[in-house]
Amino acid sequence: MMNNKKSARITGLIYLVVVITGMISLAYIPSQLIDWKNETITLSNLMNHETLFRIGIALHVLCYLAFTALGLAFYRLLHHINQGFARVMVVLVLLSIPISFLNLQHKYEVLNIIKVEKIKSDAHHATQALQNLHSYNDGILIVSVFWGLWLFPLGYLLYHSHQFPKVLSILLMLGCLTYLINFFGNTLIEDYKSLGFPSYLSMVSGIAEIGTCFWLIIFGFKQKPN
Repeated sequence: MMNNKKSARITGLIYLVVVITGMISLAYIPSQLIDWKNETITLSNLMNHETLFRIGIALHVLCYLAFTALGLAFYRLLHHINQGFARVMVVLVLLSIPISFLNLQHKYEVLNIIKVEKIKSDAHHATQALQNLHSYNDGILIVSVFWGLWLFPLGYLLYHSHQFPKVLSILLMLGCLTYLINFFGNTLIEDYKSLGFPSYLSMVSGIAEIGTCFWLIIFGFKQKPN
């Protein structure tokens, strides 16, 4: 039977896959291809670097599959602490998955637009491509509710495990709050992102999740007493 330390390190490695694929697909690749203020440049970038765009879609899928595995891995690691919180954590993870996959249809529609543009150039294609990318981002905003909510039971379980830094556990629970603040801020305030502080709020969950990932990989958990 796998010991607790090994199980924790495997969980950390799965988390690392989620972190890396998420950062590349959600941040790096869009920053290379999308100019939100210029639809013509965006479509040109997408056509010139279609392979990179396709890699981004594939990494999204890998990220969501790894996130599913991560929720189950944390359940296995932490369910003995509080069965109820562990179940809620897994449910919140699993609820995010179909939303995330369905949201990818907007990126596949962009691929269709690229294909048609190669056959027949049309000024409307650039507008349609950027509209689909905006719709994809709206879907990410919706699913971010679940990406935030699952952090609270996770932080609670790690806090009460007595085998994990309490500072990181608290940051995870605060990360839940920052996700929700950013969701409602973006929904209720038109120029929310221009306020300056939303990016700092996002750093809380980022530090907590990356810190959790590397702590589990490096230190793991102690062996559970028999």
